[in-house]
Amino acid sequence: MLSDQVWIEIGRTYATGTDGSSPLKYKTADQSLTTTAFAADTHLINFPVNALTYYKVRGYLAATSDGLTQDLKLDFIISGGVTLSSLLYYTVDEDGATGATVTGSAAGAILTERTFDILANKTIGIHLIGTFLSTSNDLVDIRIAQGTAAGTTTLKKGSWLSIEQMGK
Repeated sequence: MLSDQVWIEIGRTYATGTDGSSPLKYKTADQSLTTTAFAADTHLINFPVNALTYYKVRGYLAATSDGLTQDLKLDFIISGGVTLSSLLYYTVDEDGATGATVTGSAAGAILTERTFDILANKTIGIHLIGTFLSTSNDLVDIRIAQGTAAGTTTLKKGSWLSIEQMGK
């Protein structure tokens, strides 16, 4: 059930359910990271998934750093288990440098863990696309942390993630 709550940024409009039922979630505020310990993101969490069902993942994350050694670590977690079909991260930084990482099949609670380099006082954009098979009825969360514990890494407002059912 969708409410009349919408998000408009950079000319795009997205609707979200008041009960969290929408497959699309977005960050309504910046989130600062100062530790290498993984913690659930404050906004990109509690995506419901059903057992033996395929899902597609799409998203865009923007992150900044205030130090030379800052990195952003992220992963997806399902406590019940998952089989990862594929997940592609494609990054673009302010200097135009790009990179891509493809992960293969994996099984277990963590879909994938990846660390992204961020140059000092720069912003990177991380595009996510992929598919997975959930092995149980559960919730998917994205977890984030710093790659190196120094200074502050910030996951920016407006970052978004969509986890949509494809079929059984």
